[in-house]
Amino acid sequence: MHPVIRGFLTVLAFMAPLGAVQAHEVRPAIADLTTEDGRVSLVLRMSMEPVLAGIDLEGVEDTNETDRSDAVDQLRALPAEAFRKRIEADTGDVLDKVTIQVDGTAVALRVTEVQVDEIPDISLPRESRLFLTGALPDGTQALRVGWPSEYGTLILRQMDVDDGFTGYLTGGYSDPIAIENDSGWGFLDGIFR
Repeated sequence: MHPVIRGFLTVLAFMAPLGAVQAHEVRPAIADLTTEDGRVSLVLRMSMEPVLAGIDLEGVEDTNETDRSDAVDQLRALPAEAFRKRIEADTGDVLDKVTIQVDGTAVALRVTEVQVDEIPDISLPRESRLFLTGALPDGTQALRVGWPSEYGTLILRQMDVDDGFTGYLTGGYSDPIAIENDSGWGFLDGIFR
C-alpha cells in the first residue's frame, strides 16, 4: 500500500473514535434573561438528557465517562414529542434548582413552554429549550440568578439592555444584575438623590 494512502487511513482511523466522543461531550447551557413590565423571563437552552438521567455534570466533559451514560442514550432515543412530555413531567424538579432572587427572596417561576429539537442522528446531542417566567416585586432594581453545579456550566446573558450582564456560572448565584426601571420615571432617581 502506498505510504500516503496508509497515512490517510491511519488519520481516518483516529478521527472515527473522536466523533463518538464529541457526540457525548458536555456543552454549557445558555440562559437568556429579560425583564419587562414587572416580569422576568429566562430562556434555558441546554441538553436535558444528562439532567433527567441524574448525572452530576460538575467537572464532567463527556457523559460516556459516567455510570449513567446508558440512561442518556435511552433518553436521546426518544422522539422529540415524547421527550418534551418527559421534560414537562419533571419541570418541578428542575425549577427547584434554577432560581432567581430579589433581595434574598426567591421569585416564583413557572415553565410556560418546552421545545425539543428533532435530530436525525440520535448519536448527536439535541437542544431543549425551557421558557421560564415570574413576577418581580414592585421596585425591583437588581436580581441574581442561581444555578446548580450538577447542571454543569451556564452562560448567562442579559438580553434587554445595552451592555447587559454576561457571565459564566458553575454553581451558586450570579453577581447582582441591574434591571431597568419600567415606570418611565427612572430619570428622576438621579435628580432627587
